Amino acid sequence: MLARLFDPTPLRKMLLGFALTVAAFLVPAWVEWRITLGAHPTIAWHLLAYVILTAAEVLVSITCLEFSYTQAPASMKSFVMALYLMSVALGNLFTSAVNFLLETDRVGGMLSGPSYYLFFAIVMFFATLGFFQVAGRYQERTYLQDDVPA
Repeated sequence: MLARLFDPTPLRKMLLGFALTVAAFLVPAWVEWRITLGAHPTIAWHLLAYVILTAAEVLVSITCLEFSYTQAPASMKSFVMALYLMSVALGNLFTSAVNFLLETDRVGGMLSGPSYYLFFAIVMFFATLGFFQVAGRYQERTYLQDDVPA
């Protein structure tokens, strides 16, 4: 379906996944905002956020794993895959640190309700902008088993 709209290169699929992640954080932010106004939104809104997040995860994780593998020469494949996995670990540490800080008395009230989800949407938006800048300058080379650039 994506090929009908644009050439779905790996970098474009990852960029779309990043954008969908921003949207996935905006849905629960909107739900939380509605709750603060006294509304009673249905669970379907949260299911929508999970569907969007799942689509984003597929576009980012699977594509990034493949991209990391195909863009590294044979002598660097393990190292590049380790860098990819380290980036995932750093993202998890960032999220953990934010949540840990929110449990403390000093920072606890700063990100409550919709602002919690908006914070992550904003962080992901800026990560998407950074990725867009880097991806626009990246020259793809594919290394397969024979270690010859395609």
